[in-house]
Amino acid sequence: MSYRRSQTICRFHSLGSCRFGNLCRYSHDATPNEIQSPQISALADEVVENDLQKRREVVATTSSYSRQMTWANAPEFVPRYKANPAEVLSTEGVQDICPYGGSCIWGSKCSYPLHMEICRMCDLYCLHPRDRNQRREHNRECLEQHEQAMELSFAIARSKDKTCGICFDTVLEKKGRERRFGILSKCKHIFCLTCIRTWRKAHNFEPTVTRGCPECRVFSGFVCPSAYWVDTKEDKEKLLNEYRAGMGTKDCKYFNRGSGKCPFGNKCFYRHRRRCDVNQTESNAPNSD
Repeated sequence: MSYRRSQTICRFHSLGSCRFGNLCRYSHDATPNEIQSPQISALADEVVENDLQKRREVVATTSSYSRQMTWANAPEFVPRYKANPAEVLSTEGVQDICPYGGSCIWGSKCSYPLHMEICRMCDLYCLHPRDRNQRREHNRECLEQHEQAMELSFAIARSKDKTCGICFDTVLEKKGRERRFGILSKCKHIFCLTCIRTWRKAHNFEPTVTRGCPECRVFSGFVCPSAYWVDTKEDKEKLLNEYRAGMGTKDCKYFNRGSGKCPFGNKCFYRHRRRCDVNQTESNAPNSD
């Protein structure tokens, strides 16, 4: 059975690695900009897999009409009984939907009057031809998933050539957990998380030196881990705020539920909570700045 190929250019093919090849629903007419490294290809595959999973979730929540009707529920297989008029009205639209969706093998000879229509965004037959609320909800969710996938693709493209200013390796070509950036709060220089943390833990220099950037010496109070590089002020501020919020949900190991003393005091990102479940900030503790 042949499938109609969308005119939309496949963004993963343009990055150099579409795992579906000739079976991809999107157009592969555009030539990839450049050959990607295996690590970047693996990241692109991750984006494909995540995008497909999210699309399946969207279809699962918005195309219930096509799932609720199966051959077992067809009229010829269901025993006759006196139906409730209210139930008939509520399920009439569902029972008119062909369970094969947009790829019905019966074509014009199909006994079902309605077939799910194709969504131009995800190229899946999941839009009810008469239910405007279902169509509107699916289009909204599908657009959100598409925007998230595009943001992730742009983040990979923005980060793929960035090299650490200490080890001079390309950060996204590192292995495992070492494939992360260390974002300094007051500096725009690029470092991998492992190198910048090692620098800040060094004991052969004064703390005022190690707490600064190895290149420009600008002091930064903390380092934020990130899977991708951020270069705009807005994106960086969003990343730092999310990092602080995430740390605020974890108990501080130095404060130890009131049994210890945190050296960072009110500058600590972690939660200072006593055993009686009362949060407490030590205002007289040393300032980390």
